[in-house]
Amino acid sequence: MYMVIRHYHDNDPAYARRSIERNRATLVPLLSQQPGFVAYYTMEGEDGSVVSLGVYESKEEAERSNQIAAEWTRQNSSQYVRKPPTITQGEVLIYEGREEGTGG
Repeated sequence: MYMVIRHYHDNDPAYARRSIERNRATLVPLLSQQPGFVAYYTMEGEDGSVVSLGVYESKEEAERSNQIAAEWTRQNSSQYVRKPPTITQGEVLIYEGREEGTGG
């Protein structure tokens, strides 16, 4: 597995609130339909930054998700995102998870 983290800094303070439904309705379906898609998460940091985390089966698939997200941002959120995200990506070395609906 391969993970990509996009950290959007220096956004319009309302970016996360304004973009969350649009992300869910348009960006997430684009990413989740890509070959090798495993998981996608978005969070708002306490500092107002927005962080997305995507997991894919390969590096190439993760890099393709970066291209899709960058194009989506240019078309849909450029008024809120003042500069490109910091991107960190790499092979997943440890994974532990729990199935949805089980446990506390």
